Amino acid sequence: MRRRRLVWACLAALVLIGGAGGADDTDRPEILNVVVTSRLVAGRAGQARLTYRAPRANVVAVVQTLEDLDGSRRTSSQREIGTVAAAFGHETGDLVVPLAFETPGRKRAVFVLLTDERVESDPASVDVDVAP
Repeated sequence: MRRRRLVWACLAALVLIGGAGGADDTDRPEILNVVVTSRLVAGRAGQARLTYRAPRANVVAVVQTLEDLDGSRRTSSQREIGTVAAAFGHETGDLVVPLAFETPGRKRAVFVLLTDERVESDPASVDVDVAP
């Protein structure tokens, strides 16, 4: 009888722990949409507009990964755009992020939001054709 109570107590604890993990997921920021706002030309700066939702209003950075999809050798680069003051303190909104590629061709831009607690959103990407 005592052993059965111990098993039920352990199962209840596991359910509570599992439920707590799901609650954290609802606090993660989320990128709802990514739109490139102008035609991209190699060597010139463009912009991407990220529409986001951040339940805790604590987005502080955007991690941007740029990938070259053309050619036999695919390349990528990553950078963190820190101190995004336009997002911090807002649960929803739009962020305008600079976007530039040095060479023409098919490219992909991947964005991840980062909170002050270093919690990341799921990645959101957009494929673009960069003109020469």
